[in-house]
Amino acid sequence: MAGAEINPLLHFVTTGENEGRWPAGSKPDENDRFPRAAAWAAQDDAAPEAAIVFLIDLVQDVSMLRPLVLMAAEFDLPIMILVSGRFAFLDHEGTWQAEIAALAGDTGARVLIFGSAKEAADVLPERGLIFAASESSAPAHALSHAVFVQAPEHLYKVTLQHGFECLGFRHNREHDRTNGETIHFAADSVCAWYSRPALTAFDHGAGTDLCITGPTSLLYHPPAEVRQLENEADALAPGLIGENLHSVRYLADEGLVEEFVRGISQLAASESRRAISVRPHPAGAFIAHHRDRLPNNVLIAAGPLWKIGLERHAYAICSASSLVIDAMLAGVPTAIWQDRGGLVDTSAFDGLPKVSDPHEWIAFAQQARLHPGEFISAQRRWLDALGFVTDPATVRSRFEKLFGAFVAQPKVH
Repeated sequence: MAGAEINPLLHFVTTGENEGRWPAGSKPDENDRFPRAAAWAAQDDAAPEAAIVFLIDLVQDVSMLRPLVLMAAEFDLPIMILVSGRFAFLDHEGTWQAEIAALAGDTGARVLIFGSAKEAADVLPERGLIFAASESSAPAHALSHAVFVQAPEHLYKVTLQHGFECLGFRHNREHDRTNGETIHFAADSVCAWYSRPALTAFDHGAGTDLCITGPTSLLYHPPAEVRQLENEADALAPGLIGENLHSVRYLADEGLVEEFVRGISQLAASESRRAISVRPHPAGAFIAHHRDRLPNNVLIAAGPLWKIGLERHAYAICSASSLVIDAMLAGVPTAIWQDRGGLVDTSAFDGLPKVSDPHEWIAFAQQARLHPGEFISAQRRWLDALGFVTDPATVRSRFEKLFGAFVAQPKVH
């Protein structure tokens, strides 16, 4: 298939996996950090009758599921983390596999690698909960979708909204063009960040229940007001640039990447006394290809967001992505980059500051440093208008209700 004009990852999910054609680095035993599900299933009485299961297939799944794995440790059921074979293929540096190992160490979770939907289904418990962060009828989510389809009847299946613009929840123009307007889930319930009518792509008649929980990132989230006071006292706090230039929305014109690089470069020149952090998308390779073109005061902020500390930044300028939401929830004045030709659909972020020309990048950075409170107040109003759940206590309460309905009571300490 090397010469065929088809996305190799998509080909693996839809065809290659069933034919035994594994991506390099993901074939069984090549890069296994954890035991194989098939070998574990062969043991007598291996699978528990009831458990809390987390399904990880894409690199970004780790960030979405980690807070719930930590929360699951508060309940009296075994925890299983099932990691797809292609995950290692996508996690080139091993960063996220290390995070999974650390998470298992903290919670006592059992981690298993599976190579097919059937292999995963064979180790699933009969009862309990299973969570996925990238499950839908879209081709990119086919593996998790197939696991849910094959899961035992009494194992309650939950899909998490994993992005602000997210397949089956809220689409941008490129989502509709690439995947169609109608996306379905195999989950019993989906957990959304915000309420109707902002969930413009959710099919309310498809038989999947809708729970408005808010994002899992808020389960372990200190108050934004406290962090902002710290930023205001720090005149040298760095700015943050977020990119997801691997996204389908940026494939329309190669000039979009050049335009974005110019914006970063001129902003960094204007901030020569301060550092600029660039946050690459976990699944993208933009920084690897363009690092040598960026000024010396541009630092790479890779790895998990909970380790980077968004709250330590004076402002954020992001290409259209969920990092916009992360930054706003962290109490950081945030703007969205809009290409000057308007090719990229940023309409979902209408009402928030947008910057195109590098001079607009610089002007926003200056104003955000001078008047952070004005931006933060406007951001809160914008989130409230969407019906976005932003209170950490409310998020915890709603997930506790979900856990309580399908698992044993919390552990007694």
